[in-house]
Amino acid sequence: MTETDNQLLNRILMDGIKEMVMVIGVRENDELYYDYINQAAMERTWLTEEALGKPLREVESEEKFEFFRLNHLHVIHTKREFHYEDSYEIENGELYYSSVRLVPMLNEEGRVTHIVIHAHDITAMKKAESELAKSQEKLHETEDQFRIIANHSQDLIAILDIHGRVEYISPSCTDSLGFNKEEIMGRPFPYFIHPSDLGGLVDAFTDSLRKQKHFKVKYRMRNKWNEWIWFEIYGSPVFNEQHRINRIVAIARDISVDKRSEEQLRYFAYHDVLSDLLNRRAFYEQLGDALQRDQCRQEGLVLLLLDIDRFKWINDQNGHDIGDEVIVEFSKRLKGAVRRMDTVARFGGDEFAVLLPAVGSPEDAYVVAESIRRAIAQPWVFHDRCLLVTTSIGLAIAEGDLTDDELIKQADLALYKAKEAGRDCCRW
Repeated sequence: MTETDNQLLNRILMDGIKEMVMVIGVRENDELYYDYINQAAMERTWLTEEALGKPLREVESEEKFEFFRLNHLHVIHTKREFHYEDSYEIENGELYYSSVRLVPMLNEEGRVTHIVIHAHDITAMKKAESELAKSQEKLHETEDQFRIIANHSQDLIAILDIHGRVEYISPSCTDSLGFNKEEIMGRPFPYFIHPSDLGGLVDAFTDSLRKQKHFKVKYRMRNKWNEWIWFEIYGSPVFNEQHRINRIVAIARDISVDKRSEEQLRYFAYHDVLSDLLNRRAFYEQLGDALQRDQCRQEGLVLLLLDIDRFKWINDQNGHDIGDEVIVEFSKRLKGAVRRMDTVARFGGDEFAVLLPAVGSPEDAYVVAESIRRAIAQPWVFHDRCLLVTTSIGLAIAEGDLTDDELIKQADLALYKAKEAGRDCCRW
């Protein structure tokens, strides 16, 4: 990744994401250290830039470190995301709560080298949940107080009967969804729920009634303009004097910003920032999946490895800004020269890869490679500067029981042959 890539990504994480984001580095002995802390995290915790590079045991208290260590070791050993809730004090001593997501980042050998921490502030929801829990025992005596809270809450607060019909909805529905209370209470509640999420919400509601317990679920609600908004709902059963459930009180919080942040982080994990192509990690996953499918091998599966001829010379002679523009334009031409079903990725630097499924025959694959080569060889003009840019391409066909590493090695040897043959050509 170039310096421009790093600056862009750092600016997005530091200033563009308002939730707390930290990156924990993992050394080979599983020692944990702070590798990155964004501005939001430094503003809401005791952490400063001085913590960067230091082991967590030197930065955190013994109790806090042990808590962190156990959670992070779980992610390191399972190589899967882990969610938990945490609390922390800010400088004035006020207690804040957060919903924390740990996302493992793996190297090519499959070892966890970093863990991305995304912490969302849920203090307001926790306070609301606490207040709601305290008022359950005397809900019939404190209905006026409840309505005052609901009328001034930014979250959606609703009372549902045991059949899921809305008995009350807070005025915040107008700001959140565009509907007034009468419009919501006049329609069946499933009308507002995304069809893909309705089953999970109904299951959670039914389970809450059967087991007499709280429930929490994420779902999408329709607004007045037929757009889908992500919410997280916390539902709590309410008991009558006979200790039977007669209502569900629900607090629904708009989590659209959280979802966008998750999508951004997921996108950065699988895409190259500069070229907007898939990165090496994503390509390896798709290649592995394709090799596992017999149909792909039967229909013909071919791998192309490409690089830009004399790219170092282009960078040295014209500067890294022009070099970056060459990478971007090369990526566009590469995408434009293949089919929509083909997979295109940037491995890093000037290295690219293309996966051709259902290609038919080796001759057909070679035709595709030649079309790519000709597209790249067309004139290049940047800022009144004409450049000669070509590419060398190595091809390998998935035959027998070749693994992904073996197939890539074959394509890499073919690319070497293309270089030896004078560049600007394709070789098996």
